[in-house]
Amino acid sequence: MIMNMQTRQITFFSWVFIAVLCGGISYGLFIGLNNAELDRLELENSFKPLWGYWGIFFLAWLGLTYFTRRLCSDKKTTFQSTHHKDHFWSAGSLILICSLMLRLGLSLTPQPRLSTDIWRYLQDGATICQGVNPYEIPPAQVDLEKLSKPRREIIDRINHPDLASIYLPTSQWVFAGLWSIKPAGDLWGDHTFRLGFGILDCVTILFLLLILKRMGKSAWWVAIYGLHPLALTEVAASGHQDVIGVCFLVMSLYFGSREKIRYRDGFLVGICLGLSIWVKPIAALAVVPLVATHWGEYKAIFFALIGGIVASLGVWLPLFLLEGSSAGLFVTAKAFSGDWSFNGPIHYVINTYLIPTHGKWFASGVALMTVASSIFLYLKRQNTSKQKIEMIAGCCICFILTSLLMTSTCHPWYLIWLIALLPLSFDKASWVWSLTIVWSYAFYQLKTEDQTGAILLVTGLEFLPVYSVIISRWISRPHTAAKTIN
Repeated sequence: MIMNMQTRQITFFSWVFIAVLCGGISYGLFIGLNNAELDRLELENSFKPLWGYWGIFFLAWLGLTYFTRRLCSDKKTTFQSTHHKDHFWSAGSLILICSLMLRLGLSLTPQPRLSTDIWRYLQDGATICQGVNPYEIPPAQVDLEKLSKPRREIIDRINHPDLASIYLPTSQWVFAGLWSIKPAGDLWGDHTFRLGFGILDCVTILFLLLILKRMGKSAWWVAIYGLHPLALTEVAASGHQDVIGVCFLVMSLYFGSREKIRYRDGFLVGICLGLSIWVKPIAALAVVPLVATHWGEYKAIFFALIGGIVASLGVWLPLFLLEGSSAGLFVTAKAFSGDWSFNGPIHYVINTYLIPTHGKWFASGVALMTVASSIFLYLKRQNTSKQKIEMIAGCCICFILTSLLMTSTCHPWYLIWLIALLPLSFDKASWVWSLTIVWSYAFYQLKTEDQTGAILLVTGLEFLPVYSVIISRWISRPHTAAKTIN
């Protein structure tokens, strides 16, 4: 009886804590993102409106950091107690419902803030629904007279309208599906898209819970993604399509999370990973740890390959049935890889100062070699006592983190690929960066040469804490290994 009362008390206080945290995040982000001044166009003139957003973001992140410290504690804390069968789904359901309500509320904000990408998604979805290839004609070349007023307003808001879409086929079919179910009351369709992305994010949370259950870990771990302010603002508020790829990536990890996978699981791993790769190719980094940890299970690996091929054909072949060609995608991809850059200091330094001639190609080569080296070092130092899924998730985090640090372009929403995996294998550097990366929104205003000092300050505020964590971890690793041996 006493044990039951203690368990109920623990569960009650856990729920109260998560409810208060959830309510605070919801209120702060809703107020901050509804501020009429907090708009990307306004930020190009002044980033003063960002101070309120940064402050709210920091408080939410700080609350989750305390929460995470409790989870990482060795003691039997309030939040660790939910690994028991009776409590896992109680806590998991609470977090899932809170996450859904938060995303629902933010998807109903007047219009996306901090980014204009969603208007391209709407145009692409509408184009496919008309039977036209989205890579055929750039928005600037569309005959506006044949379009309704809302469609014309959508095209007016698209960035880089002179280029065809850069978004890959998996995303395009999701755009088309969301556009086709857009109700008449949603004039532009942005609420439908943001709500759809929010629901996909909740599917991600559900599969994370299933993996955590299989690992025997506490369900509370999923809160560090479900309630993270970066995931909330970039998915439900701004409506970024990365969540599509993240959802399929986590699903592939679930089907590959058994100690020994069957051929049917292998096929589903291939399907999900293939769909994720055709959202953003960065998901291909998961192939290495999945194959390495299941090496010897050749039948499952073979069926995973078949699944990947099926997924690739399934998203690419229907595009050829649409009117027009896909050549515009490669033109846009060339412009993206050659001319665009944002928040990539290492790539910028190599390209601008070290090797001005052919610097882009050299910087890309350095990035590739760095990722390859990180793969080798991580696999060499793996702790074989860990479960396979924890090793796979940790490996993915290492590779994705390295890739994003070395790339020429890293917007804040790119980190969704990282923080979605943190419940499975927590990484301090990724966690710190999930806070500091919001400083990069200041770069919308810091563009001129006479602001070099401010640019260096913002870059330092974002990246120095991240590199400090990485360096300290690698320095202390030999001592940790020595203690383990002794």
